[in-house]
Amino acid sequence: MALPSSRQQREYDKFVERADGQTAVATDTESYQFSSTLINLTNPPAGTYVGYIDMQGAKYAGIQFEKFAGVDTTTLTLEATIQDDGTLAPAITTWQDVTSAFTGSANFTADAMMFIDTVVACKFIKVQVVVAGGAGDAQFAVYSKITT
Repeated sequence: MALPSSRQQREYDKFVERADGQTAVATDTESYQFSSTLINLTNPPAGTYVGYIDMQGAKYAGIQFEKFAGVDTTTLTLEATIQDDGTLAPAITTWQDVTSAFTGSANFTADAMMFIDTVVACKFIKVQVVVAGGAGDAQFAVYSKITT
């Protein structure tokens, strides 16, 4: 017998059998969604810019990378940590690159939409954008959304 995929399981979880034998759609009043603008910069100097997603209680995440203008290169990668000892994300030093594991790509240099639709056991995701080129004309933004 094959086990259901995570998507099949999520669809199955929406239904519950009532005491009278009828099937009903379950609603999860505890679920929530949270959207955030992680990074939004115009003409930054060359360097590394980061935003953090707190995955505490979250199951799924979406990340949108938009490069609006500029000849400077912008390279987005994702890192994650399981460290959950009360340390705030910017102070954590135990990050691991998970870009390929989460998205199948090593990095992103142009507009991209990334969906992490498999439950992941991490505390934080760090979204990192490296700007290089020296023109100082990049314009980009990174948006995120998490759901439980």
